[in-house]
Amino acid sequence: MSIKGNSKEPDSADDEWQGPWGSIMATPHSVASLCLVCNGDRQTMVSYPYRTLNRWKWQDGEPESLEIQAANHRIKVVGRGLRRLFEAIELEQLKTIRDNGGKQPDATGSTCVYSILIEEVV
Repeated sequence: MSIKGNSKEPDSADDEWQGPWGSIMATPHSVASLCLVCNGDRQTMVSYPYRTLNRWKWQDGEPESLEIQAANHRIKVVGRGLRRLFEAIELEQLKTIRDNGGKQPDATGSTCVYSILIEEVV
């Protein structure tokens, strides 16, 4: 017997809450930090506490862009379906953003992160 209304994060990669692009928690204001996973020649992971995020901007187009200011870093995420990630940042639900490591974008999914660029702002 299943219980309706269970807010447990779903497990499927095709699910609304997680995929190759990253993960979104179901409960608003439930994430303490945002983790970026960059899959280049070597995998790099960088985390930012949500309290250090001071600005984020989504821009439509092909490709879409999501710019995030965190402490003294400017983060630029390029891909498609990024509005969903922007909205999750607004509610402190976005847990992870993961790029596709330069692989051919998945034509079937609505969200795909082509690249993540992190620059230090002086």
